[in-house]
Amino acid sequence: PSTAPGSPGRAGRAACGACGACVVVCGLCVCGLWSVVWPNPKTPFSCVQFDRDDFRKREELHASFAVFDNGGRGKLSVDEPVGIFTRRGGGNPLDEAEARSFVASLNLNRNSDGELELDELVQAMILANPCPSAEVTNVRPQHATPQGGTWHMNGGAELEPLFGFTFVVCVRWLLKFALQEVMPECMGVVPPWQKLPADAEVRREDLYKSKMWWGLPIAVLSYGWDSKGHPDSSGKTLQSLVPLLKAIVAACDNGDNGFPPTWGFVWDFLALPQRGYTTGDHPEKDDRTPAQLERFSAGLRNINVWYGAPHTFTLVLNTPMAMGTENTTPYARRGWCIFERSLSAIAKDSYCYLELANMGSDVASWDALRDACIASRPPPIPPDEFEHILTEGVKKEELVPGCGIKFSSGKDLTSVVIPQYKAGFLRLMDGAKLGYAVLSWGSDEANTLAAALQYAVEAGVSPVELSLEHNQLCDVDSAGSGFFTLEGFTPLCKAFANMPNLTSVNLANNNITNCGSDVSSIIELAKVLPQTNIACLILDNNGTFTLEGLAQLCEAFTKMSNLETLSLLQNNLDEEGGKLVTKAAEGMPQLKTLCAITSESIYRDLSQLGLGVGDVLLLAFDLPKKDKLVTLNLQGNGLDARAEDMLRTVAPNIELIF
Repeated sequence: PSTAPGSPGRAGRAACGACGACVVVCGLCVCGLWSVVWPNPKTPFSCVQFDRDDFRKREELHASFAVFDNGGRGKLSVDEPVGIFTRRGGGNPLDEAEARSFVASLNLNRNSDGELELDELVQAMILANPCPSAEVTNVRPQHATPQGGTWHMNGGAELEPLFGFTFVVCVRWLLKFALQEVMPECMGVVPPWQKLPADAEVRREDLYKSKMWWGLPIAVLSYGWDSKGHPDSSGKTLQSLVPLLKAIVAACDNGDNGFPPTWGFVWDFLALPQRGYTTGDHPEKDDRTPAQLERFSAGLRNINVWYGAPHTFTLVLNTPMAMGTENTTPYARRGWCIFERSLSAIAKDSYCYLELANMGSDVASWDALRDACIASRPPPIPPDEFEHILTEGVKKEELVPGCGIKFSSGKDLTSVVIPQYKAGFLRLMDGAKLGYAVLSWGSDEANTLAAALQYAVEAGVSPVELSLEHNQLCDVDSAGSGFFTLEGFTPLCKAFANMPNLTSVNLANNNITNCGSDVSSIIELAKVLPQTNIACLILDNNGTFTLEGLAQLCEAFTKMSNLETLSLLQNNLDEEGGKLVTKAAEGMPQLKTLCAITSESIYRDLSQLGLGVGDVLLLAFDLPKKDKLVTLNLQGNGLDARAEDMLRTVAPNIELIF
């Protein structure tokens, strides 16, 4: 080899000056870097993932392939690759038996024509040879997206390394399989990773064409296996997904919502090498090759990324298990399902968490399906509490079968699930923009969230944004129904004070004042605000802010040196309350708005909000500073002539619509 094993370098020639065959076993690499990696007898073939498009462009690969292409036909027999791995050129080649074992594990000649083309060899190496120690980090995108593409904007780059050791199925292929248009001999029962054809894999270049505003074109399935050896032995799970698959494909065909040509689908049984399917169909026997085990291990170590990513679509298949199946344990009592759902609760966009029990069989469109399946999700659980819940649940299941939490393999809990959840939790919390809007959370959820935030802080990580609008954090709705409590709100406020990186908090539409009858929540919030670094605070529509509560809030605001954006609209402020707020704001030179109107806003719609005289005073403070604001819509608020005159006086250059 032209460089030391495992080191980066340009393996353009053989060190011996001979045939250059060593090039074909060189650095299967990340993002176009090359390194020489000779097989080691103790590790049949160890290499890192590589970008197939960059690799194929290399003339050296074509040249080295040609070394064994004696007939010059651009093809090899399925036996000839053995020579690549037994050929000596420095390093430690395999003996013939080891080489044949390794070549067999590559699952070459996937098109079954008896001959091996260059692309088949590259594809096989991609599938069979991940970096065994691969860990996900923030990486640079490998390919440019088209203008207006959102793959990178929505976090696709984070997923890039995972494709090297996770087989992501093309949704179009999966639908054809379900309809028995491909592989009809399987009769709709999904094959394991080992038996998937190459054309079942999604093309990343198709995913890069996504212009979806909400989400990535990646679906990740969370479901229960119906038997130990096969997750869908009857094919019923796949058939239940057909309406969803059809909806996605139809939206892709129509280009709806910026959909790309297809989606990727992550299904564990298809994504990673499964035991018992390499040399035959014996699920009780682990016959995977060392290379397959490395691939499986790498995939398992990073499984939290697929579920936790904010913009992958987690599909929670929480329907009852089919009658007559081997394992009828419901979704809510399965350890792996709890793990997947809990990971998906941490930072997932609300549009991307779907519970398929609400899907139905007659789906008109993707939009209709998504809207029907969007569901409230639980708050993030601190890793120590997560561990406690699962370990106690497993113990309960052992004592009283059918009442606790079940794992098919006991070591999964301690070796994979608990450490994976903790790793995913800390990674997702670090610098995160967490959105928990419109989830019907009350004080219990607020308390759990507060504990999770505190755990994160003590571990040295912290989110930067927290959105909790349209919930019931004090257990009362907008009409005041319910029993008002601070059991969750108080610890949540305390958590704010402990997060040095938290810069934005949205508590709008939570009725934290119980329609003005209780100022205790305002007092709790006012206590902690000066201890935070919050720059943006949204408190709109929280009942009625009385003068008593406003006085304490305003005092707290004046002590917040970073506060630039504040919004207090729709809190039934009277004139005296409005004056109290604007007076405090005048002493805060860094404060830019009391109504969340940014300096870049051109148009703002505040129609039909029930704004009153206090809100008008807040707007009168804002408008003279908004040079770029062209139009402000205030229709349907019932403002009197005095209010209209005041706003026209302070904003003569803004079109005000009353």
